[in-house]
Amino acid sequence: MLGFNKKQMLGLINSYWPKSHKSKRNLGKIKEDCNIIRSVEKEENYINDQSFEDLSMEEVFKTVDRTNSSPGEAMLMYTLTNPIFDIKELEKRDKIVDEIKENKSLRDKLNYLFFDLGREGKREVLSFILDNKKGSKLKRFVYMIIGSLIPLCILGAIWIDLRFIFLALVVYLVNIEIHYHRENKYELWNIPYLAKLISTLKKVKEIDDYEFREFRDKACDIYERIKPINKEMFYISKSEEVDSLLDLIFLFFLLQERGYYKFIEILPKYREDLYEAYKLIGEIDTYCSIAALREDLRYYSKPEFSKKKEIKIEEGYHILLENPIANSIEVNKTGAIITGSNMSGKSTFLKMVSLNCLFAQTLYTCTSKRYEGDLFHIITSLNPKEDILEGRSYYLGEAKAILNILQEQEKGKNVVCFIDEIFRGTNPLERISASRALLNYFHKAKVLCLISTHDIEITRSFDDKYNFYHFEDDVSKEKGLIFDYHIKRGIGTKSNAIKLLEYIGYPEEITKEANETIEELRKLI
Repeated sequence: MLGFNKKQMLGLINSYWPKSHKSKRNLGKIKEDCNIIRSVEKEENYINDQSFEDLSMEEVFKTVDRTNSSPGEAMLMYTLTNPIFDIKELEKRDKIVDEIKENKSLRDKLNYLFFDLGREGKREVLSFILDNKKGSKLKRFVYMIIGSLIPLCILGAIWIDLRFIFLALVVYLVNIEIHYHRENKYELWNIPYLAKLISTLKKVKEIDDYEFREFRDKACDIYERIKPINKEMFYISKSEEVDSLLDLIFLFFLLQERGYYKFIEILPKYREDLYEAYKLIGEIDTYCSIAALREDLRYYSKPEFSKKKEIKIEEGYHILLENPIANSIEVNKTGAIITGSNMSGKSTFLKMVSLNCLFAQTLYTCTSKRYEGDLFHIITSLNPKEDILEGRSYYLGEAKAILNILQEQEKGKNVVCFIDEIFRGTNPLERISASRALLNYFHKAKVLCLISTHDIEITRSFDDKYNFYHFEDDVSKEKGLIFDYHIKRGIGTKSNAIKLLEYIGYPEEITKEANETIEELRKLI
């Protein structure tokens, strides 16, 4: 990095580690690069868009992200949103993360390399590598001719006629037009970063650490395959430190433009290996990020996987909360029904459990003191959106999200689903009827589900099928709404809606009639 020597850079890196040094991220580009990697890897097990929104994954990514490079950002997003189902692969991931966390010498070497590589900015390196661009031998030939004219004109002015200087000036102006105004069109700015990526790969293969040997060997193998194309980048990837000295030479001879078309002609031969280089650098940077995250978390646990369709969490907390309340749960039946009033903590709790399931199969790092569960396909319906432009109501959005759960289960996947305020978008009678029918279906289909509701009536006749938990609250004249946010076993029996109306000053006539109506309705349902 310009202006810093290695010692200064390491000092800067270690001054913020294990925190992130980034204040801004181009999340649109990160997600775009993640999607490109998914398409290449033909990955189908990633969490869907609904779950991505439900779990606030953009904010989760920002909290987890300690990467130093663009490949690291893309691969971290890919890793975080793509649960894997191979325990040995997860354990291998854990082993290298632990090595990076505990081995400061190795960590410093890697963080220095990725910090030096940095981010792409406005470049689109991954797209540039994989897009099927076509070279042009004609343009390459034309630029070779034009790039030779200025020296020829100067020689002509010396040996034949001084008026050749004017022709040289005209050619110079043409070269300026080509060199500066068409540089973005030719995507030349991607190539210097690509050259730096290859240089980083070369340095990775020189790291001598026993636990790192698999990545070193991969880097060595990939580098040997892409070394020839690295030579072709010499005239294209100008160093920022010497741009002012070399730019005139590049301009006179159109070296970048000529080199670009030659590079594009040979790129298809090396495309797959360049992609593997990008992915490997990103993967290692991702593991550095997970190592820093583990160091920074208040506490964490490594998942224990079993073949039982159960979830056990001890003192789990939500990663996005500054002062979270830890809660525990054991789901050893078809699922869990969580009751409680609005704002009592049900939604946050479901998100906490969902994220722990996800982190177990991605980061191998759970925000809890203990996590035990199976390998799951995680699907949520926590906050489905209505779409006014498409004429889709909230209830329809919710119904479609739950239908997606049923469809995934029918494919034979081991589904765990999370539904917040089940069927909240419709009237009480139909909500309770539909909810009970769905819960019976989940039980018969052996779908592990955790749902929240403030309708106690939904829980009837499910004692032997579901675990029951609840959150409690109270309303006092002095303090208003009181929540402790601690989950408890059993079915909650308290409600706060009418108490809240009393507290904020509704006439007694209204609240009294409301309470009487509740009792009448409960007898009917």
